[in-house]
Amino acid sequence: MADLPPPDFDWVTARINCSAVGMLEVLRDAARANTAARNKYRPEGVTKGDRFGFNDRQGERGFSVWDSWGKERRGVDFTLEGNEINVITGNDATSFKALLTLADTGQCKFKVGDQELDAWHVLKRVLEPLFFRD
Repeated sequence: MADLPPPDFDWVTARINCSAVGMLEVLRDAARANTAARNKYRPEGVTKGDRFGFNDRQGERGFSVWDSWGKERRGVDFTLEGNEINVITGNDATSFKALLTLADTGQCKFKVGDQELDAWHVLKRVLEPLFFRD
């Protein structure tokens, strides 16, 4: 069982610190690392540049990860809109929205539908098809 916070846990302050801006940064850093890790593994004999790209979109509240080898753009865009993080794949339609919540463990989590997820779960949902399916 996960460690629970103490009985006098200041959940209000913890929830205030559980911000969409901060959690977008968590996703951004993890997605950048995921993209670099995936680019290390190339099919045998392939020598051209990195297959997967990462665009930080400085000055904007978002980032993108895409497959640069495809004939058509295959990618995922993450954008911040108010207190939501929109995850957009393919045809520019929002695939899902991630809200923020404070889990019973006192940790800030992404809320997608009725599930509370860590950053790697969110990224796996959208980057696995990009990284491992043609």
